[in-house]
Amino acid sequence: MNLNDLFKPQAELDKHIINEHDLHNQDLLQRRSAALICEVWECLNETKLFKFWSKKKAIRSKVLEEYVDSVHFALSLGNQLGYTKHVYEEVKDRDIIDLAFGITNLATLIPVTKDKNFSELFNLLIKLGYQLGFTEQEVIEAYYAKNKINHERQVNGY
Repeated sequence: MNLNDLFKPQAELDKHIINEHDLHNQDLLQRRSAALICEVWECLNETKLFKFWSKKKAIRSKVLEEYVDSVHFALSLGNQLGYTKHVYEEVKDRDIIDLAFGITNLATLIPVTKDKNFSELFNLLIKLGYQLGFTEQEVIEAYYAKNKINHERQVNGY
């Protein structure tokens, strides 16, 4: 999955948010990492995979929406770290819950280690998308749709 073209529009959204909320000269790495962790687990929540007590089925569009929210924050982290190009390195199939824990662990480390773990984190996030059954084209289209909504939210005082 090649998401390199998404770093630039994410940087534009990040700049808009920084200006709108007067966040100049603030280190947002820890907050972005926290947001990524939240979004990954919201995505997992929508999959219903860990809900062994429930018979409810996942709604694919909701899972994709939460996955793309995760992509937004991962791209923000990358941009802040000066990491705007990624070459995906295949990650072996893992349990989806295990992938979410792996992403969480690396996102927790990034505010301390900076860019040392970003490539591995992004590989795990892309692998999560593949294992959820999303294509590169679906992710990119959903990203741009949600990015547009995020810009509108900022204009409207979200």
